[in-house]
Amino acid sequence: MSYPRSPVIDHETPAARNVTSLVVTGTMTDICVLATVIGALHREYRVTVVEDGVATLWPEIQRATLDIIGRAYGRVVTGKEIADQTSSW
Repeated sequence: MSYPRSPVIDHETPAARNVTSLVVTGTMTDICVLATVIGALHREYRVTVVEDGVATLWPEIQRATLDIIGRAYGRVVTGKEIADQTSSW
């Protein structure tokens, strides 16, 4: 689902539709993805980051950022885990 403004978590629409969880993918894990995850957490969403669905320029920064997200902000799982979980919906 696409919204006219970005990021999606700044809109009333997800909450108005009773959305409580977000699955996050994207680029620049250490900047854009991390900011989105923190913003979502502050808006009381449960956050899952797809480990193989995010990327940044530096492998060591990628690992560190995913570690921070997993320790402090939400779950970090693989795309396969998301597919397996949602396939029964």
